[in-house]
Amino acid sequence: MKILWFKRHVDLSKHGHASTRGMPYALKKFADVKFYGPGFPGGPSTKSLRAGAKIDVPKVIKKLYGNDYPDVVIQNLPSFHIWKFWKTYGVGLFPVLKNFHLAKCLRVMWSGDIWLTVRMPNVVRFLKTRRVDLIIKFVDAYDQLVYSKKLAGFGIPVEWCPPSIDPHIFYDRKLTKKYDVINIGYKGGIYPLRTRIHQVLSRQKKIKYFSNPVWRHDYAKVINQSRMFATGTSKRRCVVNKMFEAMACNTLLVCNIPREATALGLKPHHHFSVIDYKPERNRKIETKAFMDRINYWLKHPGEAAKIAKRGHDLVHAKHTHDVRMKDFVKKLSKHLK
Repeated sequence: MKILWFKRHVDLSKHGHASTRGMPYALKKFADVKFYGPGFPGGPSTKSLRAGAKIDVPKVIKKLYGNDYPDVVIQNLPSFHIWKFWKTYGVGLFPVLKNFHLAKCLRVMWSGDIWLTVRMPNVVRFLKTRRVDLIIKFVDAYDQLVYSKKLAGFGIPVEWCPPSIDPHIFYDRKLTKKYDVINIGYKGGIYPLRTRIHQVLSRQKKIKYFSNPVWRHDYAKVINQSRMFATGTSKRRCVVNKMFEAMACNTLLVCNIPREATALGLKPHHHFSVIDYKPERNRKIETKAFMDRINYWLKHPGEAAKIAKRGHDLVHAKHTHDVRMKDFVKKLSKHLK
């Protein structure tokens, strides 16, 4: 399968978000992939795009393939946090792509946060005219969220491709445990459980707690140096990268249950420890809901280690970039004419 992917190049040796940014590059193991955009050989400069230049998709196809043609063209949309805080499209090139709808092959939109996709007026107008043939989303396998229902309203097929991890970064480094609990990541309104855990643990002295921001290999090392990674699935109760990253490092994940748990093969109390909290049900987060869990596992390290090991084995068997991209090619194949 020949795939042309329009995106900005990301230097994974420097980029903090290794999990989400690394997925497309693993695709090269399973398909004939070409990338086009700023940072790639022959691609336009970021400066020229900011000055108003456009990327004409049919012309790029002619330039890269000559008399041949790709089977699939893909474009990225931005993630919610990049758009909210930095007002840029991150790796996405949606605003500068021209004539994407004229590509004579399967046209795919790689959508990061679907709640952003259905809120951006220019993206909504694009989807209403059905200028893509397939939308890829990361969350909500069972189409329970209102955002998934809005996506379905465009009449365009949607496939689910959840997050995954790079096993060369997230693995059991067998490091000495320095911390009892870590809780790394953005704290704020979208993550009420993660925020509440931080508020409680940061005010006490008994439990060795770490929450400072760290990136890539340093981040993976800190995970492996902790007995537990306590976090939450966000207000929307969707799977987050941190769940897989924690388990991949053979550290016990303590978290509420994501709505995609069954589809991901995640068994509560078997692969991870469960915090009984659902944003749509529990308006108030009871400290007891997570502190009882944390204190129990600190007193029962052997039992905690068994759950952590099962989570580790599951992630490395089912949720690596290679596994995800191999499955992604199969999903694309279903939509080829």
